[in-house]
Amino acid sequence: MIGYAIVNLIVVIGLAMGVGLNKPASEVNIIMGFPDWFFWSGIVGSLIMIILAFAMVKIFFKDMSLESEEE
Repeated sequence: MIGYAIVNLIVVIGLAMGVGLNKPASEVNIIMGFPDWFFWSGIVGSLIMIILAFAMVKIFFKDMSLESEEE
């Protein structure tokens, strides 16, 4: 879980800085009412990480009973 959080920070911060770092305000594009750096990092990056979380649950977690076992 800590690894997921670190990857999440890297993806979100990396996208935000990659798209918007040192960009003058006059060159900022607006996508669906958001600045482009926020749209790509805050919305698209978060959706990617949500999909990754679902994939991790499907792959790494297993279904197990919570009821006590009788011997």
